[in-house]
Amino acid sequence: TKKGLNIIDYSSGTVRYLITGDLMKDNIRRVSSLGNNDIFFATDNGLFLYDSARQTLTSYDFPQSTNYFYPMEAVRNHDDEVFVNTISGLIRLNIRNGSYHRFAAKQNLPSSLIWNMKRASTGDTWLGTDSGLAQMSADRTRVRTYRKQHGLLSDIVYRVVEMPDGKI
Repeated sequence: TKKGLNIIDYSSGTVRYLITGDLMKDNIRRVSSLGNNDIFFATDNGLFLYDSARQTLTSYDFPQSTNYFYPMEAVRNHDDEVFVNTISGLIRLNIRNGSYHRFAAKQNLPSSLIWNMKRASTGDTWLGTDSGLAQMSADRTRVRTYRKQHGLLSDIVYRVVEMPDGKI
């Protein structure tokens, strides 16, 4: 809501109201479940992690130069690492110490505008961009890009899905 977050316990049917001043300063763009009771909130100017087991909210702020990133979604990469796709690149965030690294077109991505991402069962991260589909290796040392010339119907990829057989 505009005044806070509602947390509903399905088993008991109770509703709790979580209000945090910092979180309410921005528009919440995405809410992603990261597993292990973690819920990730991506706002216009920052990222928040809610640990429902501990009932704590952690804020992650970025320097002004990265602020207009319009986060789209978050995917857990490792226990301490989350990828956030944005309109200005991919951010790898260490949720334990707050350090981050930004990947953009300069780092071999086909585009800095990343519409969607999917961490595949192989460990690779697939990125749907406005200039093709990127496959980032699990160790983040290689990026391979697929475009129309490789058989895609369009270079604009809005959604990445993994099929039950592991195909993207």
